[in-house]
Amino acid sequence: MGISVYYKPAVIIGDGGGDGGDASKFQKAFAETLAGTISSLGSDITAGISRIAIASIFASNSYLSYASFPDLINFASPVNPSTGTSRNATYAFYNCSNLLECHFPQLSFIMDNMFQSCSKLSIIEAPNVFGVSAGAFSGCSLLTSISFPLATQGSYAANCFYGCSKLQSVYMPYFCSIGCNFTGCSLLSEFRSFLIPQSSITNNMFYSTALSNIADIPAWSLAITIGDQAFGFTSVSELNFINCSSINGQSAMSSTLINVSLPIVETLVAYYHFASCSLLSQVYAPDCSTVGNYAFLNCKNLEKIELGLGRGGYIYTQAFSSCSKLSEIYMINYSTAICALNNQNAFSNTPMSNSTYLGHYGSIYVAPTLVNTYKAATNWAAYANRIAAAPESFLSKAVWPYQYYNSNTMTAIPSEKENVTAVHRLAFCNCQSLAAVSLSLCEYIGVQAFEQCYSISAVDLPQCKVIGKNAFQGCTRLLSANLPECLAINTNAFYNCQSLTTLNANKCEIIYSSAFGMCYSLSTVNLSKCKAIYSSAFASCRSLTSIDLPECLFVGGFAFAYCTTLESISLPKCVFLSESAFTSCGSLTSIDLPKVLNLFLYCFYSCSNLETAILPECLVVGQYCFASCSKLSSISIPKCRYISIAAFNNCSNLATISLPEVKVIDRAFVNCSKLSQVYLPSNKMVFLDNYSAFFSTPMSNSAYLGYFGSIYVPASLISQYQNDPVWSWYSSRFASISG
Repeated sequence: MGISVYYKPAVIIGDGGGDGGDASKFQKAFAETLAGTISSLGSDITAGISRIAIASIFASNSYLSYASFPDLINFASPVNPSTGTSRNATYAFYNCSNLLECHFPQLSFIMDNMFQSCSKLSIIEAPNVFGVSAGAFSGCSLLTSISFPLATQGSYAANCFYGCSKLQSVYMPYFCSIGCNFTGCSLLSEFRSFLIPQSSITNNMFYSTALSNIADIPAWSLAITIGDQAFGFTSVSELNFINCSSINGQSAMSSTLINVSLPIVETLVAYYHFASCSLLSQVYAPDCSTVGNYAFLNCKNLEKIELGLGRGGYIYTQAFSSCSKLSEIYMINYSTAICALNNQNAFSNTPMSNSTYLGHYGSIYVAPTLVNTYKAATNWAAYANRIAAAPESFLSKAVWPYQYYNSNTMTAIPSEKENVTAVHRLAFCNCQSLAAVSLSLCEYIGVQAFEQCYSISAVDLPQCKVIGKNAFQGCTRLLSANLPECLAINTNAFYNCQSLTTLNANKCEIIYSSAFGMCYSLSTVNLSKCKAIYSSAFASCRSLTSIDLPECLFVGGFAFAYCTTLESISLPKCVFLSESAFTSCGSLTSIDLPKVLNLFLYCFYSCSNLETAILPECLVVGQYCFASCSKLSSISIPKCRYISIAAFNNCSNLATISLPEVKVIDRAFVNCSKLSQVYLPSNKMVFLDNYSAFFSTPMSNSAYLGYFGSIYVPASLISQYQNDPVWSWYSSRFASISG
């Protein structure tokens, strides 16, 4: 493989020409590793190399056993000035079958499949990594531990640890994952280091691991969805996801399950969800409307199940077949459109069947008003002698799906329902005269339970743990919500409650997408225990002037966007701000975020009155993060290592910036018309990704601004900056930092 050097000391290995210089030693050593002459690339050989642009550069190199790159920042090419594009260097060490040890003290991102199939890799040191991508360590069968203390990003981390059969511990305390899984990590048993609540347990996430207790993974305890085979071949015995609304895929669960509690799950639609869970005895899923093919097939100890089957729902082929002890099925739903039975074999070889071979019979309990409807319905008629009205002692404990749906004259919750422990989906939906909700013992509010109840003015739920999706959406006269024990508030729960002024949810740990979006009057919020706020949760809350989130670790995309009167934010523990989190918060004047590690794109875009930003731990400033913050005059980012495209574009009042730890600057400061002093004190030359970084600033070579600025660097590096192919665009602006 031919390689050459673009420039030094910020050396890039790529396809183009260059002067060689300091990289000649590396080029020679690289060739020798291919030939098998040497097996080690130490820091004495690799020092000064900051980027490698060739995909698969070391792939399938069976001789390489040790690699140390003290200055390597990333495996990616620079932006091509003519096309504006860059190229990721994936599969860098793929299938290096004898690679034992790697050290990358400055590496910022582990690319796709970077160490895949490195079957002997046992040591990886990369303490400054902030992102891990798909397949990164797949098949690293001797890797026993992973520690990435700064990693906050894993958006496309599918299969990143797949087949790491010796992996026992993982430390990534701030990792936000979509797609990450630990399939085949048979020794992995604890996940206590995952601190940021996750919205989903993805496909195969813990498949064939040593996991035995869900309590070991608190970050996922309030997950909304559980993916395909998420807990397959584990030793999990209790499944209690109080906030889960959907289980997807096939064979999602462990065969060792004994009890399942899914109080707000809506569907179990895929094949074999709990098939052959031979120890499973009880299932509680009272909001579930559909059960898929073979969902509980051969659950030989299943005795009782509670479901909310009804309008639009189905029980599919052999859903409960061979559940030989199943004697009680409660499917309470007051919708006049009953649940469809796909065919008669759904209950074959159970006490529900007409055969007497089992020696006892079971009962299918339904809403009293629907007994005759079920007995006469297609396929249900075969079980007519098993269908009965649910006893009042059972019915009195909850408000069931559709029970009071569209009761327009109801002004108060019926007295017999005041002590219920749950209000299930659509129970009071569209009860337009209902004036208040006060339920002292209620623990769960289901999906759309009070949606479009326009007259509700107050909600008091002192014991409620979960508010389901769309539960109070469109309650336009609602003024206050008291939820002191609530742990999770789901998507759109209070969306468009335009009169809501006060929220007390002081124990709530997670708020999902658009939960309070367009609550235009919301001004007082108590969320003292909240750890994660997801996308658009408070978007367009135009009366919110301050937000205090002392325990919050994660703020999702657009979470507070367009909160035009928001003046102050307190996020002392937050480590991750997602895209556009505070976009167009025009009254925000200062931010102090002492723990934030990663600012994603457009975080503070167009915060037109923002003057001061203090970010002492921030490593990454994303695209357009502070763009169009026209009053920004002071920013402190002493540990920042990467400044992305247009991060400060149009910050027309920014005159001075110091970047002591920065490694890479992209097209970051375009149109900063007053930027006249840039300090780069590092004793290693900063990598400039694109020559247009300082266009339309006093740094540019154009004289149209009427004055010029200076880029201050160590005196020993001035000539190197001036001769660099990219920095040379600003060669006349360099000055000694020492004066």
